[in-house]
Amino acid sequence: MATRRADAALKESASIPSTAVPIMDGPPAAIQWVLAGGLQPEIAYTEYGFQWDDKSNRVLIPLAKGVLGRSVSGAKPKYRLYGIGDVYRVSPPECDREALVVVEDVLSAIAVARAGWPACAVLGTSISPVVAAGLAAPEIVGWFDDDPAGNTAWTQLRKRMALWPCVLRRVTTTKDPKHVHRAELIAHLEGTYD
Repeated sequence: MATRRADAALKESASIPSTAVPIMDGPPAAIQWVLAGGLQPEIAYTEYGFQWDDKSNRVLIPLAKGVLGRSVSGAKPKYRLYGIGDVYRVSPPECDREALVVVEDVLSAIAVARAGWPACAVLGTSISPVVAAGLAAPEIVGWFDDDPAGNTAWTQLRKRMALWPCVLRRVTTTKDPKHVHRAELIAHLEGTYD
């Protein structure tokens, strides 16, 4: 019951509550989730604002107009949005690349941004018209898993972006960007231009 009340409070405020703690002070499952994505908990907190909320039992990630809650306990849904927005965007500092890399999850978006590209996590494999409108960029690189869900996401992205003037490219790998070494990640993204 406390989780439902916490979800309702998060939805109403659309901000991280004052009772949340830095991710490194959260439970082992939250820390393991961050580490498995190739990110140090201290960096997740200081650079990206990741915090742990005992009441909602979720990692809380700040968005431009709200908060994204990520379950690390197996609770459904895996991601829960509080506030406005339905994607997670991140860009490296002083980036002049025109391509936007679209990925499935937050930690993959951060891995791409740390390698030097602006990225957007669509938080799964569904691309709605609203999400597509927010992706508008001269070039879009979709990096989705090479599985039925990833192929469906790529097909949806191509259909949705047909209304926008952009060049579309795809990276297909068996691993998410968060599980790829930075040099390999860069090679995959630069390889989309061959």
